[in-house]
Amino acid sequence: MTKTITLRSGDLALRLGCRGGVILDFRLGAGALMRPTPEGAAPGDSACFPLVPLGNRIRDNRFDFGGQTYRVTPNALPEPLHLHGAGWQADWDLAGSDQSSARLIHRYDGPDLPHRYEAVQSFTLTPGSLTISLAVTNTGADTLPFGIGWHPFFLPGAVLTAPAQGVWTEGPGHLPDGRTVLPEDLDFAQPRPLPGRWINNAFDGWSGHARIDWPQRGLSLRISADPVFGCYQLYAPQDGAPFAFEPMSHLPDALSRPGHGGLTPLAPGESLAGSITLVPSSLPGAAGAVSGEKS
Repeated sequence: MTKTITLRSGDLALRLGCRGGVILDFRLGAGALMRPTPEGAAPGDSACFPLVPLGNRIRDNRFDFGGQTYRVTPNALPEPLHLHGAGWQADWDLAGSDQSSARLIHRYDGPDLPHRYEAVQSFTLTPGSLTISLAVTNTGADTLPFGIGWHPFFLPGAVLTAPAQGVWTEGPGHLPDGRTVLPEDLDFAQPRPLPGRWINNAFDGWSGHARIDWPQRGLSLRISADPVFGCYQLYAPQDGAPFAFEPMSHLPDALSRPGHGGLTPLAPGESLAGSITLVPSSLPGAAGAVSGEKS
């Protein structure tokens, strides 16, 4: 049975799982701010899981870097391509915790990826916010490209604000096909409900700021990301289902793109780090969201 940690501060409560280094539940009072994780669920079905040492898929399960060709192993069968790196499937060690903070560590040395690394996630809860930090250090012998991010799922019925400059269309194999201007129904510069259809697109030129409102639930969540997170992936499998808003340091399929799509080459001993802060609140006139909602 996976070890769990519960943090509390004011009206905020956060529950973490060491299997996958995941968030199991995040609440303002009785109001869920992320998709609650079913008991015994796999890390991929959690409220939020980390993306390290990169996110999304690796085209053809191979990449070229530094004059070498590296091959990777599919890790989420029947998905044919390696997906989301190794951190979300690993057992993380609890390095320390108190009532309102926790630190998780994961070390990786194969066999699905050529990367060797140490990743550290820190969670800090205050009465008004949650800050999540992720740092990855190259512990291997080779310089390789690294990226970080998170894959949180949020409840449906949301209005999203998340200004970006461009969007990538989805091609075969759920890989990005090409960059285009933002169509009206995917332009979240102003508050907009998600269109009621399949969405699986990367957005670049992200401002690092987003807001998710649930008018019918009386809840709101502001997200602020460090500049390293210049992209986000939006995944909504169907109308009325939970959706993912994924802050990322790089584009999906980054390893096959010129300049490696925002991934950061790390020499042995070098690190990449970033943080996001989530600030929940009740919408005006919706005090019942804190004390009365059951999700």
